[in-house]
Amino acid sequence: MLDLCELDSIWFPPLGALRVAEAGAIHDTHEWHWSERHLQCLWADGRLRPAGLRDATGAAIEVVSPGRWNLEAGPDFLDAVLKVGRRIVRGDVEIHIRPGDWNAHRHSEDPRYADVVLHVTWFPPQGAGAPPHILSLSLREPVSANSRFSFDAIDLAAYPHAVLPDTPRPCGEILAGAAQAEVKAVLESAGMSRLRRKALRMTLRLQTTGSRAQVFYEEFMAALGYKPNAEPMRAVARLAPLERLAACGGFIERFALLLGLAGLLPNPSSARRNAAEARELWDVAWKLGTTDAADKPAWKLGATRPANHPRRRLAVAAALFAAPDALLGTLGDIPQQDAKAWFERAADAIRAALAQARSAVPEPWRDAIDLGGERINTILTNVAVPLLMAENRLDAALCRALPAEAVNEQASETAFRLLGRDHNPAVYAKSGLRLQGLLEICNGFCLSTKTQCADCGFARSLAKTFAARDAAR
Repeated sequence: MLDLCELDSIWFPPLGALRVAEAGAIHDTHEWHWSERHLQCLWADGRLRPAGLRDATGAAIEVVSPGRWNLEAGPDFLDAVLKVGRRIVRGDVEIHIRPGDWNAHRHSEDPRYADVVLHVTWFPPQGAGAPPHILSLSLREPVSANSRFSFDAIDLAAYPHAVLPDTPRPCGEILAGAAQAEVKAVLESAGMSRLRRKALRMTLRLQTTGSRAQVFYEEFMAALGYKPNAEPMRAVARLAPLERLAACGGFIERFALLLGLAGLLPNPSSARRNAAEARELWDVAWKLGTTDAADKPAWKLGATRPANHPRRRLAVAAALFAAPDALLGTLGDIPQQDAKAWFERAADAIRAALAQARSAVPEPWRDAIDLGGERINTILTNVAVPLLMAENRLDAALCRALPAEAVNEQASETAFRLLGRDHNPAVYAKSGLRLQGLLEICNGFCLSTKTQCADCGFARSLAKTFAARDAAR
């Protein structure tokens, strides 16, 4: 049997591991649940990089150029140009989550890091870190100062990553000789890591809001938005908290509130149909004071199908969340003894809630109150299960019974890298947990791989895992 201890050690830590010690300082792991690549994207993209950067001594740092994203071995960015006070500093930039990662990775012993002039981390430098001649910069304070920023909005696949070799790949060579049960175990281990990340995000929001209904509502809204508009939908849920939404006098008032805060009110003068209904929404939004609401989210509508337009998704939310705790309470009351039956009953509960809500929605908005089976599965995977996990109310068997979702391009490419050209997609296509595992491996390792997989921690841990298996035989 395959012992996954070595592999499990490279994934995101269990929710029980709340704190981590470093050089005499204590950091909450609950404060960080993204990857190092998120920080690299933040540094590379001037639209994301925060203002007001200062080094450990308090000196202002202006990023003239973040440098070239290095896809080979060595520092993360090469030939950066910084203005520190009045002087110009040129050199390389290395990025880590914690200051102690510099020594943990033995960069001082590697001549490729000799030209590093700036060590960028999330946590502030305390104790051992980069050598004194290297500037230190913590992103935690300047990023946290922007309440509208979210790491979850970063599309990791939209940024540079290494060009991987066609064949062979270390992980692919190892898994080529593995039994199907072993491949499934590897993917499920990675999938559990991805679920823990989602659960931890919800744990943080539960601590901040004190309301599980509000957290459920925010994440449900994000799942309605699909990937391009997940963050704008979550932003609307925070602009219109659940208590305010539920206090509205009916569907039209709830819908007008959401549309106004979203900046998506239909234009009555250009509406070919339903001009009177559009005017009614404007009138209600005007009374609510949301027709000119500030801080409207930025929507991505270019490639959006009409049926998936955020306006229709906001109609679903306006219909479903008339009663704050109704759907959440129903899902929480479903017995978990039979994992497969739980997902079937949970999906039926969402469909029933939609049907009941639809009956109270006036025309012409009634047709919008609908969700497909794949979207319902996505909501269960990304909202219901992580919330139960965050509250320690989840039977572990539920995770292994996650329903299948659509296999996107990112998952397909990762499966090709891991399992080869002729693999059977049924290994992951019929399991939501294994599909989550493919995405975790891609985002955590494949997108950041340098020097043709030679530095890949996943490949190294995979090799140790299977070597231990062979030695035990």
